[in-house]
Amino acid sequence: MMRKIAGRIAVAVVAGVLALPALAVDNAATQDKPDLAPARAKIDANDFAGAIGLLTPLLTKYQDPDVYNLLGFSYRKSGDQKQAATFYQKALDTDPNFKPTLEYQGEMFLMQGNMDGAKANLAKLATLCPSGCEEKDDLEKAIAAGAPVN
Repeated sequence: MMRKIAGRIAVAVVAGVLALPALAVDNAATQDKPDLAPARAKIDANDFAGAIGLLTPLLTKYQDPDVYNLLGFSYRKSGDQKQAATFYQKALDTDPNFKPTLEYQGEMFLMQGNMDGAKANLAKLATLCPSGCEEKDDLEKAIAAGAPVN
């Protein structure tokens, strides 16, 4: 009799545990998205140092390709291609198919005279958006112009 009661209790406990909602691990780096509107406003105003100042603290909380990409863009526009290259690579390490970075990195390659690198990024964009996309179109125009993009 005691064994039956103990067995029923065990079944009830297991059933109760299984009925609980699953709890996700809170990982801000992958679940939350940062508010990039203030940094984008600085970029739109050509205040790249201000954008860098807003984006850099986000690195401690987020591993987000948008953050890395905007940092790369801001550094490139500020004239620091080495830092730009570092952040573009981080964005692509996070998401190898991140179209904005493929475009901006391709533009940086043009600035550096690396036409092969720019064309490689364009080829990847063509694969990612065979029907066309803004990133592919912009990089294609920059390559066709043959001039470095600032």
